[in-house]
Amino acid sequence: MDRCMARIAVTLLLSACGPSVEVAGLGDVCGSDRVRVLPLEDGDVMSGSPVRVGERLYFTVGEPAAPGEPADVFSLFGPGIVNARVMSSGLCGESPRMIAQEVVSARENERWPGAVVANTVTGDAIVVLDPDGVQPPRVLMPLSRDQLGAFAFNDDGHFSIVADPPDGPIGRLMLQRYPVAVTDPVPEPIELLDDVRVDGGVAANESEVLVVRSDHELVRLDLVDGATQALQPDVVAMWLSEDASWIAYTTDTNPDAPAEVLPLRLLNRSTGTSTDVGEVATGPFAAIWRDSDLVFELPPGSEYGSRIVRLPSMTTIDVPAGLTIIRPISSDRYLVNVDGGVATYDPATGAVVRLLEPGWSSFAAEDHVESIAVDVDLDGSHLRDTGVWERAYLDTGERELIAHRASIISRHLADDRAITVVDIDESLVGDLVLIDPDSLAERRIDDHVLMTGIGVDSQTTPLGEGVIAYGVRDGSRSGVWLARPD
Repeated sequence: MDRCMARIAVTLLLSACGPSVEVAGLGDVCGSDRVRVLPLEDGDVMSGSPVRVGERLYFTVGEPAAPGEPADVFSLFGPGIVNARVMSSGLCGESPRMIAQEVVSARENERWPGAVVANTVTGDAIVVLDPDGVQPPRVLMPLSRDQLGAFAFNDDGHFSIVADPPDGPIGRLMLQRYPVAVTDPVPEPIELLDDVRVDGGVAANESEVLVVRSDHELVRLDLVDGATQALQPDVVAMWLSEDASWIAYTTDTNPDAPAEVLPLRLLNRSTGTSTDVGEVATGPFAAIWRDSDLVFELPPGSEYGSRIVRLPSMTTIDVPAGLTIIRPISSDRYLVNVDGGVATYDPATGAVVRLLEPGWSSFAAEDHVESIAVDVDLDGSHLRDTGVWERAYLDTGERELIAHRASIISRHLADDRAITVVDIDESLVGDLVLIDPDSLAERRIDDHVLMTGIGVDSQTTPLGEGVIAYGVRDGSRSGVWLARPD
C-alpha cells in the first residue's frame, strides 16, 4: 500500500470511529466551494475583516502579541498583533502582494473615493497607500492626539490642542485641514488660538469650535469670520451637546486648585442662563451626553450613583448605584448595565427589569440587545470560552435563543443565520460553525479557524452576497479564505 492510500485508509478509519460532524453546504465562490484569497505564514494572523476597495481586498495582518506585549492593534476578539502591515489581493485571490509596513485599517474614505487610506500604527497620521505596493505610504493628514479629549473633527479637518511646552497644561488650538485630493500637498497646520487649556476639552461643529482659555474663560471661535466670543467665566472643563444648544461645564471659584469633585452646570445657549445640576467626580469623561440627556457620575459617598438631566425640561433623575446608563429607549425608560448584565430601568417606578445575564453584549439594534454569556477580561482569558447567545426585545423583554454556545467572535448573516468559532484550543484556533435559526443546529464550515478575525458581507464590507471571510492556521492551508454557506 503506497503512502497516499495509507493516509486515506487512516482517515476513513478515524471517521468511522469518531463522532459524526454535520458539515455545512457551501455555494460557489470564485468557481469553487471556498477560495483562499491571501496565503499567510503559520505565525501570521488577520486582524478584523478584509476591506474591499475597488476590485481588490485589503487585509491588516501581523503576528500575535505575547501576553503583556504592547500591540500595534488591540482587540477584545483575540490577541493584539505586532509587526502590523497591510496586504492585498484580487477578489478571488489574484496577485496577492505586500502593500505597506507599520500601517493598519486600510479602507476607502468617501472624501477621497477610489483611494486606499490607512492609519499609522502610532496613530499620528492618516496615509494614502499605493495599491501596487511599490511606493511607500504618503502622509495625507497628520494627527495630533497628545492629550486625552483634546481633539475634535468636522468637515474642515482635525482640531487639536497641542501642549506648549509638551506635557504642559497650556497649549495652542490647531486646525489640520483635509487635503481636497489625495494628490494635493499636505496642508500646513493653522494656529487658531493660543493660551488654551489642554484639559478643558475641545468641541467643534461646522460653524464653531469651543475651548477653555488659560484664564478659565469658555470661548467660542467662529469658523466663518474668525471672531471669538466669551461664553462663560470660571470654567474648568466643558462638554457640548450633540445639537450644540447646551454646554455642560465644571466650575470653581478657584479653578486652579486641584479638586476631585466640582460643581457641574448647564448653559442654555439660547437664553444664556446657567443652572446648577449637582456635583461631579472630575475627569475627561465626567459628563456624557446620551441623546438629549446629560448623564454624570455623582461623587463617592453619594446616596445615588449617577444623575440624569433631561432636556429641555431640566428634570433631574437620580439613578441608584450599580446602574450604568447605556441610552434612553423611550420617554420613560433607559437601557442600563447592572452587574455586567443588561436591564431596563423605569425612573418613575424604580423598576429594573433584567433582560440578559452578564456577558459580552451588543447594543447596535434599536429594538433589541444581544449577549453572549462570556466574561470578557483584558488579560485574554476569555478568548477560548463559549456561552449561550441570546437576544432580548426591549418592548416586551422576550428572549430568543440564537445559539446554545458561541464565542465572542460571532457574526450574523443577512438571512438571520449566525456563525461563530467553537472548540477553541490553546493556539486560538477552532471550528467555524453555521447556526441554523430554527433548529439551532451547528454545521461546520471549516476547521483550524483563527478567532482573530471574521468578516461577513455588508454595506461597508461588500464581499459578495452571503460570503464570509475567515483566517486559517493549518500548515499549507494557512491564510484568509472566502466561503458562502448554503
